[in-house]
Amino acid sequence: MMAMASPGMTKSLSKEVGGRNIRVNLVCPGLIATPMTQRMNQAQGRQHYRHNHMTGWMILIESIALACVQT
Repeated sequence: MMAMASPGMTKSLSKEVGGRNIRVNLVCPGLIATPMTQRMNQAQGRQHYRHNHMTGWMILIESIALACVQT
């Protein structure tokens, strides 16, 4: 999706269903540690990502799930 598509859709949906006491959340974790991203070598961008991304590390799938369940 484009940069504003997900946040825009989330905001629009939250306005639509908020009156019915339904919460809408958006999770944008960044680079997720998967078998594919674990195979990335330096030339493919892992080093670039670590130096240019806000957190500097890959997020574990379990961490994303835990954050979503606890909100």
